[in-house]
Amino acid sequence: MADKHREEAEKWLRILRNGTDHYGFIGYVRDEASEGGFSLEDLGTSDAELEKLRVKSCKIRAQKCLGYLRDGNDKFGLLPDIIRAELRSGGFSLADIGTSEKELVSFAQVPA
Repeated sequence: MADKHREEAEKWLRILRNGTDHYGFIGYVRDEASEGGFSLEDLGTSDAELEKLRVKSCKIRAQKCLGYLRDGNDKFGLLPDIIRAELRSGGFSLADIGTSEKELVSFAQVPA
């Protein structure tokens, strides 16, 4: 049974390391390690790496949302707020994802 938990933890860790906008997978890594009775170190990772992966995921999510905005895909007008939330959570700036406040504001929907 521990082998199954290890395989699952390693799968989620691999996805995180490859880059995903789903930082909730970090919880899966932790849960599988806990349920399997092994440590993060046994998986070849650490709390510090998982935090770096969380920040990386925040940046990926912000960049994805920016891409959707640039493609005109913000049906509900929520993406600028999601981008700002990810920036705060990850501790980086609009410049770090290749945009500015001016561009972000330009996406504001004008009522018809």
